[in-house]
Amino acid sequence: MSADPLAPPSDGSQMLLMGHRGVGTCQEQELHRRRCSELGLPLPDRIRENTLRSMLATHAAGGHFVEFDVQLSKDRVPIIHHNFYTDDGRFVGNLTLAELQAINEEDGCGPDEHQYSTLESFFRLLPDELGFDIEIKYPRQYKTGASLCPEFHWDLMDYVSTIVDSVRLLSNGSRRRIFYSCFVSDVCLALRRLHPEYPTVFLLNHKEGHKYTEVHGLNGRSGLKFAASAKLQGVAIRSEELQPPKVESMEDGRNVTEPGREFIIDCKRRKLRCLTWGPANNSSEFRRLQRDYYDCRTYSTSSSDDRCVKYYDCPTYSTSSRDHGSVKYYDCRTYSTSSRDHGSVKYYDCPTYSTSSRDHGSVKYYDCRTYSTSSRDL
Repeated sequence: MSADPLAPPSDGSQMLLMGHRGVGTCQEQELHRRRCSELGLPLPDRIRENTLRSMLATHAAGGHFVEFDVQLSKDRVPIIHHNFYTDDGRFVGNLTLAELQAINEEDGCGPDEHQYSTLESFFRLLPDELGFDIEIKYPRQYKTGASLCPEFHWDLMDYVSTIVDSVRLLSNGSRRRIFYSCFVSDVCLALRRLHPEYPTVFLLNHKEGHKYTEVHGLNGRSGLKFAASAKLQGVAIRSEELQPPKVESMEDGRNVTEPGREFIIDCKRRKLRCLTWGPANNSSEFRRLQRDYYDCRTYSTSSSDDRCVKYYDCPTYSTSSRDHGSVKYYDCRTYSTSSRDHGSVKYYDCPTYSTSSRDHGSVKYYDCRTYSTSSRDL
């Protein structure tokens, strides 16, 4: 086990790059394919989310971590799947592993694209140098009294301990970097108690938080206070929360508001790692602003203060001399070439088409609130 799973990587890149469900959600990929078609660009292959193929593609693209969702089958086997229901509406927790694997067989896809892989297969088949962000899927309650998953029947501690016991067994003797994450504060508390050897990160989504009874995730301040009091290692916040409440221009999309700066400062004061995620990170200017702000004023990526961890929605990055080795990140599937690759093609997880600045005519198309047609914007 790594002494500090969230420490900057040893490859010199100084920040962690993580792939969301591998190379992104199926929905993001379909959006990207439509936009590629509209722009007359080559259509990338479809890679199903949360599959071995998707995780391996992350590793091939240079990602340090993959994020994936873990829940239990009826016979208590940890499986990798995001939704609580199958495509035909059955609750995953009411199906045995054999029944879920039968769905895989019906799909007619190869083993590396099975949508109900086991956690054991990920540990066994993915390279040890690829870190795991294990998100525990647990249904939240709506303020209306309804549940996100009414059929969910597991006791919280029993559910979490079953997954933790499996992780402890599978990671024994491994050098893989691992941490847990969850949107549910009680699950984070259970993880901290049951497996303190691995960091736990509290996931925040203020955009949706008002719908649920989860008070700690309602806003950034309450999330920070909870994470610090529970002795968690960090929080992961939507990057849009650092921007103005209403982004009406490209300039708005490039700015971190004063409350956003205060949030980052508060993270450091509480000795919490601040991870950011979401489509706002598609803006090159906003990425640079976050990087510069962390490096210069709040979070340092030097060996003397390595608290800066950026959590991105895909496993990709590129560097160029113009950016002094900075990370370029795209939140959906991307088609990109660069001089370093000598014309090679890389597919990333964002609806972006990008060529290197040496091409002097590059088109950068981002799936958020920015559109840039000039390398001068970089």
